[in-house]
Amino acid sequence: MINFTVMKLAQEKGFFEANGLDVELKDGGSGANAVSLMLNGQVNVVPTHLGVGITAVSEGIPIVVASGLTGEVDGEQGPTYSTLAAPGSGISSFGDLGGKTVGIHSTSCCWAEFTARAAAAEGVDSSTISFIQVPFANQLQALESGQVDAITTVQPFITIGSADATVLGSTVLTALDSDDAIGAIALMSQAFIDENPTVLEAWQKSIAEAAAYATENPDEMRALISAETGMDPALVASMPLSEWSATFSEAEYDAFVSFMVDSGVVSADKAPTSDELVAPGVFG
Repeated sequence: MINFTVMKLAQEKGFFEANGLDVELKDGGSGANAVSLMLNGQVNVVPTHLGVGITAVSEGIPIVVASGLTGEVDGEQGPTYSTLAAPGSGISSFGDLGGKTVGIHSTSCCWAEFTARAAAAEGVDSSTISFIQVPFANQLQALESGQVDAITTVQPFITIGSADATVLGSTVLTALDSDDAIGAIALMSQAFIDENPTVLEAWQKSIAEAAAYATENPDEMRALISAETGMDPALVASMPLSEWSATFSEAEYDAFVSFMVDSGVVSADKAPTSDELVAPGVFG
């Protein structure tokens, strides 16, 4: 995914090497399956979203958030996560999603939950929304064919679809009622950190340096995204970039955990505190 490109930048610019890390980037997914690979020792770091980490730790899996990677934004070029409505669907806001069918990439946390919460924030009984699983690559076709009334998706599909569909705004920020939110994160197993005590700080420093470089050099970052994904450079130039960051705030963490508890993804007594999930050095 685009949000993980900051790790490729850290590798290409030598930030990992300069901080004593020998990093090989593999395509191993970013969800629960990737966490299993990490626990089996096949990978040491998993880029994913915070919901995966919260769910894993609530189930007793010993992992930690080693760093942030991105934050969610909704700037001049639009959001990085959004819900798009089909032309003629009668949907012009999250408040119009009641009784509609929404395509989501995965039924695991948190595509449906974010969409439902965003709709509920605008007065919708979210239980009336139907969700069906549609892979990212097929979502715009499903929207055009009428298979679904709306899709909750990511870049570049938001920018591609915005020519015809209605972009409702940032689904994540609307759901959390916030101007900023945690985007992608990097997970490590606690065992790996215990066995390699210098790795955590070196990783955080490398990602922080890469994030700063990406922020200061957006054109170079767009070129890297195009090279890594094969996307048309003109498309990459027209879509918003993530907010690259190795850190996030404790308030953002607490808001995400509260969202997951309120959405019924984890119970309040199982939801991890920041001390249980977030490694030292991540809050900034």
